[in-house]
Amino acid sequence: MKKKYSYIGISFIILIFGIYVIPKVVQKFQNQIWLHSIKYLILN
Repeated sequence: MKKKYSYIGISFIILIFGIYVIPKVVQKFQNQIWLHSIKYLILN
């Protein structure tokens, strides 16, 4: 029974981590694409 609660706790921590980190990673990736396209437009 104790292992069942252990898996639930680990799953909860991973869920909270994903909710917090994934949007930040996506936003950073989108910003890099946006900056790259602006640099491309300015240089050409």
